[in-house]
Amino acid sequence: MAEFDKWKEVVNTKGFEYAFRDYHNTIASTVHLCSHLEIPNVAGKIPDFIECPDCHRTMEVFISYKCCHNG
Repeated sequence: MAEFDKWKEVVNTKGFEYAFRDYHNTIASTVHLCSHLEIPNVAGKIPDFIECPDCHRTMEVFISYKCCHNG
């Protein structure tokens, strides 16, 4: 909502729902979008545990996939 000033005038004419949708669609078409998929606790050729470099606790195991593209 930090950019509400950019589209708040439209709220008076279209209503919040439509003004928000229009602004969202404008932003979504210009930003770099990424899709993420994380799969927890998968067995395989990955270490049983990895220590967090910051707090030294055992980190959770996830397999992650990411695809970034323009809308």
